[in-house]
Amino acid sequence: SHFDHLPEFYKTSRVYHIYESYRTGEDTPTKAMARLIDDLIPPLQKEYRMFQTLNREYVMTQAKTSEKRWKQNKPLSILDGVPIAFKDMVLMKGFVKTNGSAARAKFDPPSVEDEEVILRFKSLGAIILGTTTMTEGGVTTWGYCAHA
Repeated sequence: SHFDHLPEFYKTSRVYHIYESYRTGEDTPTKAMARLIDDLIPPLQKEYRMFQTLNREYVMTQAKTSEKRWKQNKPLSILDGVPIAFKDMVLMKGFVKTNGSAARAKFDPPSVEDEEVILRFKSLGAIILGTTTMTEGGVTTWGYCAHA
């Protein structure tokens, strides 16, 4: 593989396992993201309300694009097809950045561009799941978001 030169401890990471499953054809980005969105996240979301934004179509569009690269044996990086999420304090094109605020969620318009960190992960082929909940304004220590 492209990453045979990596030290052994990198090869034990979940990212490396995802990479290897795509490289060998054992799994694909579209199958993996469908399982994640349809089966794994819903019961956790119901109990823990961990995502502020999560859009199946948005995720699956990215997964299909990643899968095309994998079929051509041209992944952008070891992160191609790997899911990642960001706190709800980062601008994501098409989504409202609420900073944990119910008022912002209700009244602010969706972002018209991605913040630099999002752009960088996208350039590596990572699949952006959405944003995770956070305390209002990020100013409390208990990590609870009342409106999530």
